[in-house]
Amino acid sequence: MDMEKKMKFEDIILSVLEDFKDVNLHSEAGRKVLLGKIMTQIKNPRNGWFLDMRDGISNKKTMEKK
Repeated sequence: MDMEKKMKFEDIILSVLEDFKDVNLHSEAGRKVLLGKIMTQIKNPRNGWFLDMRDGISNKKTMEKK
């Protein structure tokens, strides 16, 4: 699958949040519904995705380990 068809990890989460925008995040059941859907999307072999680390998070984690 080429890069244009892959989604950023953040895009998957935002897509699920948009699909379930009426879910009550204050309830454990609502949070579990969202978690289940996010995990389903991540595990779906037809959905290519990648974790974009260009925002410097690697450097931040390296500094925190020191």
